[in-house]
Amino acid sequence: MRHRAATVWTDARMLEALDMRDRRKMTAAQIAKALGSTRSAVCGMFKRIADDEAETEGNA
Repeated sequence: MRHRAATVWTDARMLEALDMRDRRKMTAAQIAKALGSTRSAVCGMFKRIADDEAETEGNA
């Protein structure tokens, strides 16, 4: 079985992915293809961002 290298999520890549999702209405699969990543990596990154936002709001 082949393994793909872990996706590195720089701030710029995260902002680009968020722009693709929110402004361009692209799916996680489309974003992954455009960024050379996997759908699972994109979904995981979006989940971590949402979790961080929820935690921040809880501490406000």
